[in-house]
Amino acid sequence: MKNFLIVFPCDTLAYSPTVINMITLLSKKGSVRLVSFSDKRWVNSVNDLKCSYKFINFPLLVRRFLQRFPKFYSIIRFIFLHFCLRNDKNYYDLIFGVDSLGYFVTKINFKNKNIIYLSLEIYDDIWLKLTKFVGVGTLVIQSEERKKFLFGDVNIDTFILPNSPIYDFELQKKKIGHSLIYIGGVYPAHGVEFCIESLYELDQKFSLTVKGMVSALYRFKLEKKYADLLSSGRLILDDKYVSQSELVRFLQNFDAGLCFYDTDGILKNDFNYISCPSGKMYSYFASGLPVIGQDILGMRDVLKNNAGILVESPCPKAISIAVQRVFENYSFYAKNSIEAGKYMNFKHYFDDFYYKVN
Repeated sequence: MKNFLIVFPCDTLAYSPTVINMITLLSKKGSVRLVSFSDKRWVNSVNDLKCSYKFINFPLLVRRFLQRFPKFYSIIRFIFLHFCLRNDKNYYDLIFGVDSLGYFVTKINFKNKNIIYLSLEIYDDIWLKLTKFVGVGTLVIQSEERKKFLFGDVNIDTFILPNSPIYDFELQKKKIGHSLIYIGGVYPAHGVEFCIESLYELDQKFSLTVKGMVSALYRFKLEKKYADLLSSGRLILDDKYVSQSELVRFLQNFDAGLCFYDTDGILKNDFNYISCPSGKMYSYFASGLPVIGQDILGMRDVLKNNAGILVESPCPKAISIAVQRVFENYSFYAKNSIEAGKYMNFKHYFDDFYYKVN
């Protein structure tokens, strides 16, 4: 039995499918230990995972205060992780440091171990500079473009690992309706309101479920602003957590998936968002849902696989037109989405990576 360690320097495990999927697959090969930060959401995400945990817990009010000062908060997280890891005398066959902060703090505590940089978010910050200083031997990342952003043309053993789900069952045929779904964090920056307002442009038979974590304040704003759509049943706000293992089956209750970001506004020129292959896109593929999304670098797999339609600039009118075009040729896009999901199954990419590093 092998021993694995994952150092995840965030409190968002519940919404990090890559980390959850890695724990799922690594636990079949040995013993997995996760060191991370916790909040109320993590309990739901680890119920069915075989893993030992060390969660560093900040009281809610302290965490919210620290989050107002991102650079200072990252230093605090580094300090806590450093003291947590320096007393770890266990032997690990493979160690995964997530993002620059997770990799650097792991590297300085396990100097002679087989440490892998697992990249989920890309930022050019002090932790990346320190990571470059200590050096990276093996990188697992979502695309070549994101690798180039972080390390340029530096020669690093690189493996592509999409932010996609694991599943090993055949999709069930269903009667097609007009039910749209938007999954993920419910934030203004994620273009949620563009998607909701597209309902005003669409036929009354279309409905939209917005499913994901939402703050009480933003939920109140949405409920007030779109009271008419909520009362008619065309809009459903659902913040109940669905585990990663159940997500694909859950999504099969819908007909098409939406994926947008406010890259013309809040996130303008944010390469992390523009280039990130969205986890929701891959989940839609796996569920056989055509994708209506945004024409940005991270969503080009939709075009490559003819699995949906991308719009150049998100607005309710453009989204509604794309939705109508998809449903006019639904079987074509749905079939291609299914094929894309099979090809991009997380397990296929993970097995290839694991075989080569062992």
